[in-house]
Amino acid sequence: IGFVKDVKRRIEIYQQLKTLRAGLPVICSPYAVVSKHASVGDGTIIMHQAVINAQAVVGCNVIVNTSAVVEHGAQVGDHCHVSTGAIVNGEAMLGSESFIGSKAVIHQNCRVVSQTIIGAGAVVHKDIKEKGCYVGVPAVRIS
Repeated sequence: IGFVKDVKRRIEIYQQLKTLRAGLPVICSPYAVVSKHASVGDGTIIMHQAVINAQAVVGCNVIVNTSAVVEHGAQVGDHCHVSTGAIVNGEAMLGSESFIGSKAVIHQNCRVVSQTIIGAGAVVHKDIKEKGCYVGVPAVRIS
């Protein structure tokens, strides 16, 4: 279950499975690169050509889609979706239940608050402290 309009249904199913004590493994493509020094939470899927570098922390129930990059020391909160070709640069943080669209970039050391949508191709070059939907270069809030 992806992140179409919101992530609520995916969280509900994840929580139901946890209540049932179901095993929720990390599913990782053999064509992805995940540093042995990274941390990846249960129920996360890492698709083809995705890269998760050293000291990165990826939460539970996350989608790291094809060719996405989570750089050194970056953090991706629980229940996020990092779309195709998106980049979460070094030491950046994407808050829980957030979505970063295809080819979007979060610059190094930038923080994005939980429950935020970063549109396709957007570039986040400073902290985002108010949840909403951000688009453009540089990213600006539209809702």
